[in-house]
Amino acid sequence: MASKTYRRSTKSSLLLFILLPLGHFLFAQTVTNTTVRSSTLPIHVWHQLEDDQMSILEDVSGELRLKDIETKAFQAFGSLTENLQATYWIKFYLKASSEADTLVVAMMNTDKAQVYIPQKKGYQKTEIGLLSNYTFPIPDKLAKFTLKVPMDQVDFSKPFYLSKFAYTTWSKNHGFRAKIRFMYRNDPDAYLQWISKNTNEDREYLFYLGVVTMSFLLFLAGYVANGSKPFLLYSIYLLTLVIYYFNRLPFVINFWNGLNPDGYYYLNQSLRIATTLTYYIFIYYFLNVPEKFQSLRKLFKVIMYAMLVHGVLYTATIIFFPTFPFRFEMIDYFFLLTTLTSIVLFILMLTKKPDRVAVITLIGSLLITLGGIVAIFSVDALFLLKAVLVETVIFFGVISYQNRVKQNNALQNELELAKEKQEKTALKQLDLVKSRFFENISHEFRTPLTLIKAPITSALQLKETISENDMRMIGNNADRLTTMINDLLSLSKLESGTMRLNLTAQNPKLQLEQLLKQYFSYAQSKDIGFELDLGACNLVAEYDAEILERVTTNLVSNALKFTPTRGKITVTTRLENENLILVVSDNGIGIPLAEQEKIFERFYQVSVKDETRPGSGIGLAMVKEQLNLHKGTILLNSSPDSGSRFTVGLPLKNIRRASEVGTKKSSVAILPSTKNTVPVVTEAPEPKSTSKKPLVLIVEDNPELRSFLSDKLGKTYRTRTAKDGNEGIKKALALLPDIIVSDIMMPHTNGIVLCKTLKSDSRTAHIPIILLTAKSSEKDELIGLGTGADDYITKPFNLQKLQLVMTQRMQLRKLLIQQYKKETLFQLNAEQLVTSEQEFLSKLQKILQLRLTDPSFKVQQLSEEMGMSRMQLNRKINEVIGDTPSNFIRNERLALSQVLLADDKLTVSEVAYSSGFTSPSYFIKCFKDKYGKTPLEYLEKT
Repeated sequence: MASKTYRRSTKSSLLLFILLPLGHFLFAQTVTNTTVRSSTLPIHVWHQLEDDQMSILEDVSGELRLKDIETKAFQAFGSLTENLQATYWIKFYLKASSEADTLVVAMMNTDKAQVYIPQKKGYQKTEIGLLSNYTFPIPDKLAKFTLKVPMDQVDFSKPFYLSKFAYTTWSKNHGFRAKIRFMYRNDPDAYLQWISKNTNEDREYLFYLGVVTMSFLLFLAGYVANGSKPFLLYSIYLLTLVIYYFNRLPFVINFWNGLNPDGYYYLNQSLRIATTLTYYIFIYYFLNVPEKFQSLRKLFKVIMYAMLVHGVLYTATIIFFPTFPFRFEMIDYFFLLTTLTSIVLFILMLTKKPDRVAVITLIGSLLITLGGIVAIFSVDALFLLKAVLVETVIFFGVISYQNRVKQNNALQNELELAKEKQEKTALKQLDLVKSRFFENISHEFRTPLTLIKAPITSALQLKETISENDMRMIGNNADRLTTMINDLLSLSKLESGTMRLNLTAQNPKLQLEQLLKQYFSYAQSKDIGFELDLGACNLVAEYDAEILERVTTNLVSNALKFTPTRGKITVTTRLENENLILVVSDNGIGIPLAEQEKIFERFYQVSVKDETRPGSGIGLAMVKEQLNLHKGTILLNSSPDSGSRFTVGLPLKNIRRASEVGTKKSSVAILPSTKNTVPVVTEAPEPKSTSKKPLVLIVEDNPELRSFLSDKLGKTYRTRTAKDGNEGIKKALALLPDIIVSDIMMPHTNGIVLCKTLKSDSRTAHIPIILLTAKSSEKDELIGLGTGADDYITKPFNLQKLQLVMTQRMQLRKLLIQQYKKETLFQLNAEQLVTSEQEFLSKLQKILQLRLTDPSFKVQQLSEEMGMSRMQLNRKINEVIGDTPSNFIRNERLALSQVLLADDKLTVSEVAYSSGFTSPSYFIKCFKDKYGKTPLEYLEKT
């Protein structure tokens, strides 16, 4: 597409290059013909003096006065050698005319000259020329070279004199040849109007100057629009041309006449050099010379610097030394050298096999350069403007095409970057998804590994035989691991394309009945209804039984996982167009519409799925791919909070009727509980017992692991269990156990929330909590310990390690209790207490400071002010301080009595009542039981 656009742009540019000069030629011819016809004057015509009608005198000694010149001998033209440093005096005669009242004299190509007009009373001196001062505004540049003299004031018997010196390049081209023309008219003002109306400068000049000005604005707007540097550089080049030709317009010449007539010349000459330099700079950057023409880069830069230096020197010369002898050579050699250099340089660049854009640009530049040489001989002052018009069209097309290519390349690069970014994002997301996948897989593996490893390790350490119950548990979890490994192997086969169908003749009804019966007990344990209707598939056909098994188990397992208590799952079958239609529906949490198309993607897991329902994210993807392998289909109809319905279509081959045995329609239903609320499992009150075993609360959602831990830890501890975080929090507050062992990933409330809740409650903050998890990363461990957990053990764990950690935590509690027993609350600094006990003991300390001396202050009042039941207060104080609340209060009062006894002013009775005792005798008895002496004996020894 780009190459076609390029070819179209190239052809268009070449066509414009050919047609525009042709159009210009036809237009110029039309203008010229019109000028000739309109310039014909039927009565008054121009007369031009020939060389033999004029004589010349060279004054090499400097400027002379007119009276000295009148005595000089003038010579004929051609007898003297031209000297551009000399002042020339020209002498000529004009004839009188009786038909006109005004003599009009024009002296072309003159900078500064003085014309001496003979009159009857002497000579009148008048300045003429482009750089001379004049006192009237001119309508056209040619008016600066024209004199109007009334006929009755001229003495035609005397000669006319012209004093001329060549200051500028245009006057030196004609040397001392004055090119004097004259005519007679009755209306000189009409003549000037005719000149302004019919000169090429009024028509062609303004036309081409206007076009080039518009081109400048167009390129400048292009730069503003897209920031393209070539547009800016070419607009600067066009600006120098516009100023150069604009400087020749009459109103600009009038401006310079009022300011400094020589300024017109200085600006024009400087702009001629600036035009060439800016064009070189444009070519340098437009063709990307530093990269595409590396061998010519230094030469190109040397040429541009040389132009810049020459332009500065030349401008300074003509301003400060206007009669410098080599002022003409400086500009002539500049244009000669730049012309030759341009031709050679552009040809060298063409030999470097540039691209088509560069070829078109270089060829166009060469043609313009060569055309400039031709223009010198054709004396076409507008050639450069005409050439620039063609050049502008070509360059605008080329630059526009080049910018379009750059934009397309930039867009392509942007698309590639966006694609690369998208791919990186996708890879990053895939990495995150795979990381989550392996994390979930590891979690799925760790629980069954724990239930396999723990009983074996325990049996080996205790040198006991494994019980039948443990053996059964090991077998079940080994089967579970085998199933997960088979899923991974199936996924690997699907990815490699090595999985093949294994079609065998089977009865899908019998297969599904045997497969689904194993879920009945699990559904009952979760109080979920389970209904089967499989009679429609009582037939024999060829299909892949393994694929049907994997599809069914995956869909049913997901339904059980995401269906709440008292929910319902229905599995039905029917035969439709030689396809077994299996429908698994539930009234669980459902799937959002935006995610329904993604759930069949590998590793994808629904956002509403939390970590309490672990999974790998490959089950449904594998179901989809296995069904595709079997030419089957799977459809989903689901909405949030309304459940999901999966419809599977499995093609059957060679279908035939099954045997009469078992052909009756099979329909099995397990109904959920009809009660309004699910009964909450509550622990029976702890029986009174002399057992000193600590109480451990086990919070675990996996029933096998919960039962295993309860059984094994029951030999050392009194155990209570909870199946999730909610139940664990309730039992912890009710029982105040000595230690809690909790899983992290559980339904309803996970172990992190459980730990935060119990550690922030003053009633349970002292209880050590050990978290069990399948997540083994350091980040997860920090999260667990950050909640206040006392320890963090990953699955699969060593049962002996768990028991050792529990023992260490219990011993630490005993050390803390001993510390509190040594000192009373009056002697403890609450800020130095263990964080988990600080709030409880600080509150207890404040209450005692206010109420301890009150004899009516008992355990009941203390429990009310602490916000606990008497049983909770009893357990809490026993755990923290190792004593009963009543003994604790009595000991605190005895500690206070020791402080009061130190005051000799108080009697024993006063100390007893001030310490909160109801009678002095009871105080003395308690004091002696505590310290082994009576209060008086205590005072005697202190």
